Amino acid sequence: AQAAAVVAAAESAGRAAVGEAAWAGMEQAERDAKVKSYIGRCGQHQRNIIINAQSLKQTESLKAELEDSLDDFSAYERMSVAVSDLIYAAGKELHTSQTYALGKGREAAAWAETVHPSAPHLPYERPEGSRQDGVLDGSVPLFWNKQRTLEFLQALKVPGADNKLENFLLTVLSCNEMTAALRV
Repeated sequence: AQAAAVVAAAESAGRAAVGEAAWAGMEQAERDAKVKSYIGRCGQHQRNIIINAQSLKQTESLKAELEDSLDDFSAYERMSVAVSDLIYAAGKELHTSQTYALGKGREAAAWAETVHPSAPHLPYERPEGSRQDGVLDGSVPLFWNKQRTLEFLQALKVPGADNKLENFLLTVLSCNEMTAALRV
C-alpha cells in the first residue's frame, strides 16, 4: 500500500510538471520516460540507480560543453565523452586479463614495473557485464593511473600507424574535462 502511494504521488507530480493537457496527449511510453518510480529495499540497487542517472547527466553535460571539439572528429574515430566508454576502452586495452586479443594489458603492467617501479598502481576494471556501478568503480583507477597511462600510450605511438583504440584513449585521457569527470 505504501509503495502504491509513492508511485501515485510521483505520477501526480509528473502530471503537474507536464500539464494535464499535455499528459493526456502522451503515449504511455512518453509518460514512463517523464516519470519513473523505483520501489525497492536494496541499498545497492538504489545506489546504482543514482550513479547511473548521474553518469547519464554528466555525459549530456560534457557533450554540450565539448560540442565544438567533438565536431572535429569523424565517425570513424568513434569519439565519446561517456565515462563508461572510456572505462570500456581502457579495460580492453590495458586490463591484464587481455580478454581483447589486441589489448596490451600485460605489456602495460611490465612497462609500469620497469619505468615506475615504486609508483603505486590501481588495477583497471574489466568492462564486462552490465554493472551500473562500473562508472564509479572504473573511474578511480583511470584517474589514479592517468599520467602513467598517457606515458605508456605515447610510447606505443609508431609513425604512420593508426590504432583507433589507442588514439581514443590518448585523446580522451588528455582532455581536462574528462579528467574532471573521472574525479566526480
